[in-house]
Amino acid sequence: MKLDKGFYFGIGAFETIYVDQKQPVLLDKHLKRINHSLAYLKISQTLTEVEITEFISQQTSVSFVLKIAISEENKIFSIRDNPYTADMYQQGFKLKISEVKRNETSPLTYHKTLNYAENILENELAKSEGFNEVVFMNTKNQISECSTSNIFFVRDKKIITPRLENGVLPGTLREYLLENYDIEEIDISIDDLASMDECFVTNAVLGIMPVVSLDNLIFKERTICDFLLKDYLNMTKNNLK
Repeated sequence: MKLDKGFYFGIGAFETIYVDQKQPVLLDKHLKRINHSLAYLKISQTLTEVEITEFISQQTSVSFVLKIAISEENKIFSIRDNPYTADMYQQGFKLKISEVKRNETSPLTYHKTLNYAENILENELAKSEGFNEVVFMNTKNQISECSTSNIFFVRDKKIITPRLENGVLPGTLREYLLENYDIEEIDISIDDLASMDECFVTNAVLGIMPVVSLDNLIFKERTICDFLLKDYLNMTKNNLK
């Protein structure tokens, strides 16, 4: 590893990809996102499908989490086990709202850069308090996203999620759901939460996780979330890109 601007200043990008039976799920979306970010950060490197498939072919494990971090002079591949268990999906996640505001005016908010300390520290704080994830509001007090996932709600059987402009990292699974389901992107205020029937969070490794509470708000329904989760499992089984 070389000590470049990625090491000193976090100028770089990363992707976390779920690999199922040697097949990287949503690979096209991951490649599009990281290469877009690398171009924005003026990093001359790119990431290709060939590099990823060659690395995967060298692994003894067949299903794992692949993380790729790229800066100007580094390209690092690593793997780990998927930490999410069946019990977690049965129990659902408990969320809390962070006191830290997401800056929707910063271009970096919309890129998965190596400068991820705020997300990790807030996530660790939430877990130390008995929660599974933390939700960021933006500077306009609108719901933005979670520290490592996108957030969705169901109201009157309609799926809604915060608009990207509210300070949302464009998640790969979020994009998949928007392409395949009738989901409305809207502004969601703290006052809107009481009218929500369901809540769930998504990312490429987590998949679709039902939420049972957000601070003192309890979500008793999960019908649509369970339906979408089943679709996600079918998607990974079919090894879609």
